[in-house]
Amino acid sequence: MRKRCIHPNVLTLCKQKRILYQTSFKDHPNCVFVGRDGNGEPKGGSLRGCSQIQFRRDIPGSKKIYPFYIEAAAAADTVEVYEAPIDAMSGASLKIMQHTGNWRGIHYLALGGTDYAALDSFLTYYPNITHIVLCLDNDEAGRTRTQDIIKHLEGSGKTVEDRPPPIGKDYNDTLVQVTQEYQKHCISLDDILEETR
Repeated sequence: MRKRCIHPNVLTLCKQKRILYQTSFKDHPNCVFVGRDGNGEPKGGSLRGCSQIQFRRDIPGSKKIYPFYIEAAAAADTVEVYEAPIDAMSGASLKIMQHTGNWRGIHYLALGGTDYAALDSFLTYYPNITHIVLCLDNDEAGRTRTQDIIKHLEGSGKTVEDRPPPIGKDYNDTLVQVTQEYQKHCISLDDILEETR
């Protein structure tokens, strides 16, 4: 997760909520992103490799209608929708780093791909959602599916906003780039101590 630059507050919350943990499969470390129903009950999950070996698998019996999501701290009317859990966590991390509002003031949802079945389910869990921000990938599949979802939600009474990643293919690419730029301009404690000598 370090290479992905996810903010420690996001990681801590996901671990506390038990929607993220690490396991090993065939001697390879994996992150497990837990899919839940509207009561927060685990209903499945997806495994993603943590090493250089690319590994992706859904836990047997998992269904895309039970998404990975980080719920807001209180009643919220906005959900940001991403393709992958790592991108949802990246969106939350960017909100913290860029000070663009209370990161716990909105929901973050991962579709587990581009199918909007998870979004439909989520909207039944949180009927007070009135603003949907689509943060799907900056590739052909993501851009095409964004337009499909916008059409799908026509007449729902909900405001739908398209917000593709500003840098790179997905929001994790954006987060990594922003973090690297930030670190280039940071002064370390050692530098400060050296200047005061």
